[in-house]
Amino acid sequence: MAGYRVEEAANLDEAIRGLEEQPADVVVAAMDLPPKGGSALLAAMRARPEWERIPLLGLADHSGQLQSSEARTAGFEDCKAKFDGNAILESVARLASAEVTP
Repeated sequence: MAGYRVEEAANLDEAIRGLEEQPADVVVAAMDLPPKGGSALLAAMRARPEWERIPLLGLADHSGQLQSSEARTAGFEDCKAKFDGNAILESVARLASAEVTP
């Protein structure tokens, strides 16, 4: 609806394969991404030079208040509640247009 091309992944392996096949401007990952959570995707992305500057938005359950703080501490650029579509779109727009510095 917002004009973004979206590629879905059901788990960590699919997410990594997707990034290998098609570069991304922003990655949005559930904090509970199977099997090890969104933090495992974050670690995989930051370990690869071609992906280390891609912003990563975490999606938390419910309000995401506690997970948001933990996500930012872990290295996610932002974290929003899974069911707050407007906040997610606002964050994606901001992250897609931002200059990410190392």
